[in-house]
Amino acid sequence: MSVTANRQDLTNLLDAVVKVGNEGLRVPLLIHGKHAVGKTESVGQFAESIGYNFVPLYLSMQDVSDLLGLPYKDTETGATCFAKPDWLANALLDPRPCIFFLDEINRAQIYVLQCMLPFVLSGTLHTHKIRENDIVVAAMNPESEDYTVTSMADAALMSRFAHVYFEPTQAEWTTYCVQTKVHPAVMEVVATNPTTTIGNISVDTCDRYEAKPDRRNLWKIGKIMNILEKPDVDKIGFKLFSAMVGTGIGGLLLTQYNSFQTLGIPNILNGTIFPIIDFESDLDKINVLNETLVEYFYTEGLEPDKLFMLLKENGHLKKRAGKKKTGDEAIKNLQKYISKIPADSKWSLLRSLHYRFGDDRLKELITLLDKIDENLIYDVVAIKRDPAENTPEDEDDNES
Repeated sequence: MSVTANRQDLTNLLDAVVKVGNEGLRVPLLIHGKHAVGKTESVGQFAESIGYNFVPLYLSMQDVSDLLGLPYKDTETGATCFAKPDWLANALLDPRPCIFFLDEINRAQIYVLQCMLPFVLSGTLHTHKIRENDIVVAAMNPESEDYTVTSMADAALMSRFAHVYFEPTQAEWTTYCVQTKVHPAVMEVVATNPTTTIGNISVDTCDRYEAKPDRRNLWKIGKIMNILEKPDVDKIGFKLFSAMVGTGIGGLLLTQYNSFQTLGIPNILNGTIFPIIDFESDLDKINVLNETLVEYFYTEGLEPDKLFMLLKENGHLKKRAGKKKTGDEAIKNLQKYISKIPADSKWSLLRSLHYRFGDDRLKELITLLDKIDENLIYDVVAIKRDPAENTPEDEDDNES
């Protein structure tokens, strides 16, 4: 299914795109919709509300030279260069970040669309480049018999966008009319004759583009999950993810995101991980937790006092009468966790620890992580073992 957005949804989507754009991640938004529903006006108002410069480009009226600029010969190097076109030069002179709005994108000639591919993906246009936090948004009419448009069947172009079908509610349209001081007579006629005045603005299912997952968009969603705060993901995550990869996979991604939000190092250290996770089937969660552990050990160490403070700072300590809390309990829960994870996960954990710490530091850590089988430590990580370190228990095992 395609993603449908009213005016508030579109505002939330644009806000999310701007937030990830400020972190250097481009997520171009393509707004589909019938004519006169307010696509251009809505994006322009959003840009004004956040203090961005709104730069509309009507691609149906553009030629490649209008976009790239005219060629000239550099007098010093003799190289052929392209003069920066006025629309881009003026935009970059403005200190405000820009929302570049590619209007009527599917009315452009095919060679114009091909020219704009790198602009959509990376913000480059031949030798020109926009700023890291500038945003690219596009709009188009449906590919139906009602519109004369250029086919947008190019999967390479379409996969670069997050796709949303814009259908503002009648209440949102009325609010807009009030804000822009439209005479109430018009609103009254619309309210009493909605079908014959503003009609049906929904795009038929058969005329909709279906977003599909690919490696690039899945990677971007993973980065978005790290950039956006959880309240933002709760508010707009499903629509944003679905706009990029479709509602089926988008829903699965949001479900997995929410499940991971409940798990972290504090859950391991305070023991709440054990009833939550299935140590035989939740291998993806275990692998993520293991990598998180490695990064924490590398930056903070494994001292009981620090583990205790991690629990305290995250509010994961439960008061128990007559019992003083220490880091020893955190270490025991960590050991219990390691004892429960599958052998392959132990192997991966050891390899990651070894890569980060080297032999000597790893040996120090292993004295605390005593639920890892010692033979596995030496066999997998390939630390040279001193024969003098053999214990009587080892010799008995060798004889057996």
